[in-house]
Amino acid sequence: PTSLIQTLSYHATGNLIKYPGNATVYRVENNTKRGFPTPEIFFFYGDFSRILTIAPSFQYPDGVILTYPDGALVKGTGATVYLLTDGRKKAFSSAEKFLGAGYQFNMIRPARDSDLALHEDGGVVE
Repeated sequence: PTSLIQTLSYHATGNLIKYPGNATVYRVENNTKRGFPTPEIFFFYGDFSRILTIAPSFQYPDGVILTYPDGALVKGTGATVYLLTDGRKKAFSSAEKFLGAGYQFNMIRPARDSDLALHEDGGVVE
């Protein structure tokens, strides 16, 4: 949808925005715009129906790119499943630990290895 509001001086934290003629989507956080490096990360934060196309007069400084949010369960090309906590990826050492923590395999989302590399290693889920 196109935002018809022209009197705002900013958009709320969590709004997904884009500019006309530009395919890049950003998430507004504390009056900055943070880009999504890949579709896999974008879909943790929203979907296409939530994107507002805003007037070029709304300008935000660039923030750091977005990474997977805390609580995400992701798996790259390797066998290891990770839980994102405090911005770090924590590995599950076994399927038993994963299931014992109350998770189910259908909760895991595929991740690009390059996206996983954006997160520091946080050790093993205890």
